[in-house]
Amino acid sequence: MVRTVLALYGPVQLGDVAELVVSELVTNAVVHTEGPSRLQVEGGEGRVRIAVWDTSPRIPPPLGGPPAASVRPVPDEQPGGRGLGLVGVWARGWGAYTVGEDGFGAVGKVVWVELAWGRGDFAVAA
Repeated sequence: MVRTVLALYGPVQLGDVAELVVSELVTNAVVHTEGPSRLQVEGGEGRVRIAVWDTSPRIPPPLGGPPAASVRPVPDEQPGGRGLGLVGVWARGWGAYTVGEDGFGAVGKVVWVELAWGRGDFAVAA
């Protein structure tokens, strides 16, 4: 879906990164929550914002600070825990917020990541 959106509306060069971000956020929603989830992709003014809603109000710990600063080493023997670190390397901005009950009964959280393109928008980490 995200590749189709980027092909229609803008920067195709973000396809690989956007696909990685969508994969991580949607996988986390499926693995760590019960119930439905929803994906939203929007863009404009040199940015693409990816947001995933799920039914859990628990916000993942790395989302409390700046993206690149939240990347922590993961022991080799640990089978998971690297996904949000990768997202943090590529994100221009990210965050999460809880969603209270609305008229449709939607509760949980939204995790969002903003990607940008153009000169000076990305930092390189090694």
